Amino acid sequence: MTWYNTIRRAGKWPLRFPAAFVKALIVLGVALMLGSATWIMSWSVRAADDLQILTISAPNLNYRVELVTRDQRAYVGLVELLEPLGQVRGVAKGKHWQLVFQGVQGDFKQGKADAKIDGRKIKLDARFLLENGRGLVPASSLFTLLSQLQAMPVSYQENARQVFLGSAIPGALAPAHTQVPPPAPAAVVAPVTVIAPPVTPPVAATPPTTNSEPASPAPHRFTVIIDASHGGSDPGASLADKEAPAEKHVVLEFARRLRSELQARGMAAIILRDGDIALTSDQRAVMVNTSHPDLYLALHASNFGTSVNVITAIPPASEDSRGAFVSWSDAQEKSLPASRDAARTIATALSSQKFPVHIFSAALAALNQASVPAIAIEISSPDGRELALAAFQQPIASALAKGVAAARPALESHTAEAHP
Repeated sequence: MTWYNTIRRAGKWPLRFPAAFVKALIVLGVALMLGSATWIMSWSVRAADDLQILTISAPNLNYRVELVTRDQRAYVGLVELLEPLGQVRGVAKGKHWQLVFQGVQGDFKQGKADAKIDGRKIKLDARFLLENGRGLVPASSLFTLLSQLQAMPVSYQENARQVFLGSAIPGALAPAHTQVPPPAPAAVVAPVTVIAPPVTPPVAATPPTTNSEPASPAPHRFTVIIDASHGGSDPGASLADKEAPAEKHVVLEFARRLRSELQARGMAAIILRDGDIALTSDQRAVMVNTSHPDLYLALHASNFGTSVNVITAIPPASEDSRGAFVSWSDAQEKSLPASRDAARTIATALSSQKFPVHIFSAALAALNQASVPAIAIEISSPDGRELALAAFQQPIASALAKGVAAARPALESHTAEAHP
C-alpha cells in the first residue's frame, strides 16, 4: 500500500484523483528537483570556469587582477590594473570617466571606443564601460593603452592572459645591464648586540667546504629593439597606389618578420610598437634609452627606388650639454662610431644576398635621440603593394638578421664599455 493511498483513506486528501495521475505528479516533481539541482551545479561549474585572471609582470613586480566578461569579451578594471605600478585615480562625471596615472591623463566615455591619452586620440578594440564608477576596458586593448600611459616597452599575450612590461618581457634585458645582486638568504635576523665575557681564542677551525663566493651576475643577453615607425594617426609616407597599405602597416609586418629572424638566430628582439598606436619621438627615445639594448633599428618603407637604405644619424650642432647632462638631440653622439660600424656590416650582408644597398647619413630625430647604436632601415619598391608582400619582405628580413648577427660581437663590446 503506497503512502498516497494512506493519505486518501485518512481523509486528508482534498480531491480524489486516479492513482496513475498522482504517480505522474510525483515523478514530475522528483524530475524537477533533480533537474534544478543539476542546473545549479552546472551553473556553479560554469561560474568557476568563467573566472579569468590576468597576470602582469613588470621589473621587480608580479601581480594578478581579475578579468570580467562583458559583451562576450574580456574586460579589466583600469584602476586595479595600474594601481601596483604607481599613483592612479579614476573619476566618473556623468558618462565621462577621467583617469590620471603618474601625471598622464586619460579621457573615456561610456559606450564609446574612442578615447584620449594626454590629448592624443586612441581607439579601443571595443566600447569603454563605466560600472558604478569603475572604468572597464577591453583586455585586447591593453597594448595600446599601456604603451601610451607609461614609458616602457609592452608585450600583451592574449591567449596566455599575460602582460609583460619593460625588462620583464621574455627575452628582454635585465634592467640597464646592471649586475644582479646575489639572492637574499632564506631568513633575515635583526642584528643584536651581545656583550660576552672574554674567552680564550679558539683554535682555527677548518674552513667550510661550501662555496662562499658571491653569485655571478646574470649573463648579458644581446637584444635588438625594433621600431616600426609611424602608427596611429600618423600613417607615414604615401605609397602611391591607393590599394597599397599605409607605411605604418607595412613596417609593422616587416618588424614582426625581422623579430622572428633575429630570435631564430639566438638574439632577443623587442618590437617597440606592436600595434597601430601613435608614439612621439620623445616616447620612443625614453623607451629605447631606458631599456639599453645593444642595437636600435628604426624601420621605414618607400615607393621611391628599389634599394634597401641603411641610414645612420647626423648629430646636430651641440646645444646645451653640460657635463653629465646631455642635450636630448645629442644622445647618439657617443654611440655614433658603433652605429656606423654596424651599418657597414649590415650593408655588406645585404649586398651579399644580391640586394641593392645604399648607405648614408640623415638627420633623423629617432636616431639622434637614441643613446645606443642606432640605424634606420628603409625598404623600397615602386609598387606600393609589393612592399607588403611576405615574398618581398621575408628575404630582406633574413639578410638583415644575418647582418645584425655579424655585427653582434662589436656591438656587445660597445655595450660592455658603455654599461660596465
